[in-house]
Amino acid sequence: MFQCLFRPPQGDEEWIRKENNPYTFGPHVSVPTSTKKIVCYYPEYNTIITQHPQRIETTYNDPPAWLVGQWIIAKSQGIPISHFAEQCLQHCSDISILNWLSNIKGIDLDSHNSPNMQEHDA
Repeated sequence: MFQCLFRPPQGDEEWIRKENNPYTFGPHVSVPTSTKKIVCYYPEYNTIITQHPQRIETTYNDPPAWLVGQWIIAKSQGIPISHFAEQCLQHCSDISILNWLSNIKGIDLDSHNSPNMQEHDA
């Protein structure tokens, strides 16, 4: 997406040699702070990436309902779940069946982000 074929370095660029695959490039890639334009160079692929990783928009999608359901069941059984799973249970559920399951299992989902259950009972 951000890669282009090799070209010679320009005077206002600082090249950073990367040994992994260019498809792993994203907002998580760390580069040094520089007054020059950072260019990531992937010599094995003869590819460069001129996009600064901090300028890439990050997106977040809710996990699938079946996975959230598994977390709800695990938590109700006293099985430890990850910090990420805890955050999802608190902030990212708007699926009514998950609200039903959480009520059955005694897990409180964040009512700020969850639908009103009376709307779905009719």
